[in-house]
Amino acid sequence: MANVGRAVDVLTKVAPPLRKKRTVTEALHVGIDRVPLNAKDEALRVFYPLVERAPTIPLGLRDDGAGGLQPLPHGVFLAGLGADDGKLNDHRGVPIVAGRIHRGTSADTPAPPGHTPPILRAMVMRVLASARNVSLVIDQFQAQLEQAGVEIVFPQSKAPTLTEEELLEQLPGCSVAVAMPDDYSARVIEKCAPTLKLIARSGVGYDSIDLAAARSHGVLVTTTVGANHDAVADFTLGLILDLARHITEIAQKVRGGWWGRMAGAELRGKTLGIVGTGRVGREVAARAAGFGMRLAAFDVYPNQEWARSANVSYFSLDELLGQSDFITLHAPSTAETRHLLNRDTLATCKTGAYVVNTARGDLIDEAALVAALDSGQVAGAALDVFANEPPTDEQRPIIKHPKVLPLSHCAGAAVEAQRRAAEIALGQVLQVARGERPSFVVPELA
Repeated sequence: MANVGRAVDVLTKVAPPLRKKRTVTEALHVGIDRVPLNAKDEALRVFYPLVERAPTIPLGLRDDGAGGLQPLPHGVFLAGLGADDGKLNDHRGVPIVAGRIHRGTSADTPAPPGHTPPILRAMVMRVLASARNVSLVIDQFQAQLEQAGVEIVFPQSKAPTLTEEELLEQLPGCSVAVAMPDDYSARVIEKCAPTLKLIARSGVGYDSIDLAAARSHGVLVTTTVGANHDAVADFTLGLILDLARHITEIAQKVRGGWWGRMAGAELRGKTLGIVGTGRVGREVAARAAGFGMRLAAFDVYPNQEWARSANVSYFSLDELLGQSDFITLHAPSTAETRHLLNRDTLATCKTGAYVVNTARGDLIDEAALVAALDSGQVAGAALDVFANEPPTDEQRPIIKHPKVLPLSHCAGAAVEAQRRAAEIALGQVLQVARGERPSFVVPELA
């Protein structure tokens, strides 16, 4: 059959894994999901003429098993032309009573007037959204997602992040993941490729994703740049104020029946050392300037134009640590920044300095920080992030330390920021569904 041969030819051109298949049935059973997104329309338009409509049943209805007909759910795709009688099954094996293999009709047969065949709209793109902030904006995106054939599913676990084993169980079959700092190990990515096309991180940190494995398997990784820098900067200033004025400590004492005064320090005239002057670091500087703080900064790639306009001076790390009353970390997690604050660098800190970390836990050697707190070299620390999250029993010395204000990685968790991040991530999902390259691909994969 020339039309069947043409369909298989098209598939084999756009999907090399199907080249050994000789029939439409075999090709579809291998899985049209392997066809690159930007080639699916072409492949599907060739397959549509191979399916004819039953005389009285619109294409897109299936037998409900009780003598009636039910519409196919939006996005259900045709996974088999494999029954001996030529009937279609959906991807769950449910018979579709409307269609049979076309025999002898031209491959260019148009669709019936006014009819959108399920095959043309059909390829469901399954998206696992462990980033639950997606639920905040799902309604405003619903029509676009349906039109693009995107199905959003949420994980079974209620935990804030998914483990490797949970991803191995729930991610296969998904084309996109809208992710929290879940454990996207090489093992996870290898198992879920080639279906998995994108890990859209709802946030800016992506150190929980094995980038080498992503690169090897053609999986893109994106972030939601610009979504939460205001929220993190606000939170950071809150922690600096808390450390300076002992706000949380006073509240705890009052709850315990204590009443008195606990003296703190003013911020005006104090030096704030900002480690990392990306979006968050720059916003922290803008807020701190309003408190009359002197601004010092360290960055591997100094932004001198911004520094001049913001009245900020760059220094080496040791110089910054030696003069700062408050040290706030806003650097990414890389091999170079791991344990940026360690035994040696903490020893150079101005005696009695305070440390704030709302960036990444592995920027600090936690054991070295405990020692610096015990010695008085560091007066206190407010930590929103830790080397392991949630912290393990081995981290009890840092979590339980009386000079540490421990938090649960929530600096970016303002409602406005969560909505912005979800909007950006779902925009990236729709870009992939349209066959476009998503925005904000991480530089290692750009």
